[in-house]
Amino acid sequence: MGGRRDFPLGSVALLSFTCALAVLVACATVTRGTASDSGAAGPSSRGAHVEWSDKFSPPPLGIASDPKRFIGAKPDFLLAELGKPFALRKEAPAQVWQYRAEQCVLDIFLYEEDDGPAVVYLEARDLQAAPAEPGVCLGNLLEIAELSEN
Repeated sequence: MGGRRDFPLGSVALLSFTCALAVLVACATVTRGTASDSGAAGPSSRGAHVEWSDKFSPPPLGIASDPKRFIGAKPDFLLAELGKPFALRKEAPAQVWQYRAEQCVLDIFLYEEDDGPAVVYLEARDLQAAPAEPGVCLGNLLEIAELSEN
């Protein structure tokens, strides 16, 4: 049998998958920086230059920026929390309230219920139309709304 040892194909496949997964996780890790702490203008995403501003930095995902808090909300609640939408579209049977921040766009979908329109879904995207985290975008919008009140 010599010094050769055969490994089952499943072990090699599992090892390859684990290594590939580790590489993907390492590549997906994003660090946040600013011009003052790294000497660069900021992190980049997919080759695009992105500058971070303390005023619009992603807040910690707390209760205020939890998108689930908005599910079932009525228009009065949206106006009180976020102010007037940038755009309001009617796409029967839905209303789409669109809010914009410096780094993202948030679409809030309201459908008619027995007691009036209510939020059923939120969707966020960055300025290049790539999907974004709704909680982060919502947090930025809440921060903007708070600053505009003061």
